[in-house]
Amino acid sequence: MFEQAAKCGYRKDYIGSFFFNIYINYDYKSYNEAFYWYKRFIDELDEHNDYDDEEIADATYKLRYSALLLGLYEDSDGFDTGVDKEEAFYYLKYFFENVTDLDDYDEYMVEGAAYRLGKLYYEGKVCKQDKEKAEEYFKICADRGSCPSVIMDFYGNETDDEEKTFYWAERAVEEEEDDVAYFFLGTFYYEGKVCKQDKEKAEEYFNNYYPILVGDYYRHAGDYEMAIKWYSRAVDEGDDEAKEKLEELKKKIN
Repeated sequence: MFEQAAKCGYRKDYIGSFFFNIYINYDYKSYNEAFYWYKRFIDELDEHNDYDDEEIADATYKLRYSALLLGLYEDSDGFDTGVDKEEAFYYLKYFFENVTDLDDYDEYMVEGAAYRLGKLYYEGKVCKQDKEKAEEYFKICADRGSCPSVIMDFYGNETDDEEKTFYWAERAVEEEEDDVAYFFLGTFYYEGKVCKQDKEKAEEYFNNYYPILVGDYYRHAGDYEMAIKWYSRAVDEGDDEAKEKLEELKKKIN
């Protein structure tokens, strides 16, 4: 029906507007159609068109918004969009490559979209892996208000990229005083990974984390003297579990 209407001269941006405005009860599938029709409208513009600038600007905004939403809310997240991960990558890439001012769009949506696109580029499952582009989008995400610790958690828990984990942990400490970031930096300085080993500095960072978990770290690292120190500190703070671990460790080494 809509294809026939378009062939008969009905404006494609009007068809796009119809689908853009029928979103009901979190059914995002209409945005697929809205994107399709708005894109046809924009792609077919030429110097002979008789549309005014406001009409073109409105269609352009809604085209990019549809791409942003479809890329952000894919089916695997429980949203009914009809979009899989590969299609989500296409929509996100389209949005960021064509948007002229990110401030025109909801900051939380842009932040989430940048993070998602960064992950897709880093993982390289639905596109060619590009770690530089991944970092570019992660920085967009962080610069727009996302917590650096979110990006640190991705690198620290889902990859083996220690340099990036270290970088984002430093930002998370500086910008958020995130407790896990303090722990990450403590382990890096203790082990001398991607930085010069500095056990005193490691202790400074560990001072901002849970003593029992620092004790666990030292125990697994084989540094029983430091493990006892931190378990003892946890015991002094009333941690009964730390008391059991301390007694168990002392028996083991005696």
